[in-house]
Amino acid sequence: MITTVSRIFVILSLCALYISAIAMAEDKMVALPGEVSQIVSPDGRWALVNIDSKNNEINKFLGDNHALYLMELGSDKMIHIYSYARHVDILWSNGGSMLLINDYAGSNYSFPIVVEMNSGCSKINVKEKLMEQFPNTYSVLRSHHLYIEGTEWLNARHLKVEVHGYGDTAPNGFTLWFEYTIGNGFKQIE
Repeated sequence: MITTVSRIFVILSLCALYISAIAMAEDKMVALPGEVSQIVSPDGRWALVNIDSKNNEINKFLGDNHALYLMELGSDKMIHIYSYARHVDILWSNGGSMLLINDYAGSNYSFPIVVEMNSGCSKINVKEKLMEQFPNTYSVLRSHHLYIEGTEWLNARHLKVEVHGYGDTAPNGFTLWFEYTIGNGFKQIE
């Protein structure tokens, strides 16, 4: 059971982060957890706030070791958007309508999540979309070490994606590049 003390801790942590210096989003990845624990969207509408767990009770409340919340600046609206175990990289799209989360969930895999700000903060699992589009085309997508990462926003709805790793089908490693169009799939590039 989550105690009132734990809830108060999370609320106070969020307030302290809100009041402290907030990093403005730049056209670069931000690693979390890290030196910066909040990033304002390029349009100035949202602050993405990272909360780290201090104990098992808070861990249960957050959903994992760390959680990401969106705070709508100028209002009291706050939305839990993602929980993660290890670390993530964050990148806002230029206009702030999309948020990329690269989740480094294990030592042998990573996957990107895209949050659509204008669609009620709906989430797209980019790895799942890639596997759906190419179920049998690329045997390397079944590699034991598979890292899928969004690397840059080409524009508001186009994301450059790197797929790399190694395994039985590619013991010397492989790298593939794709352009992912939100709602329209992938095309291989380079």
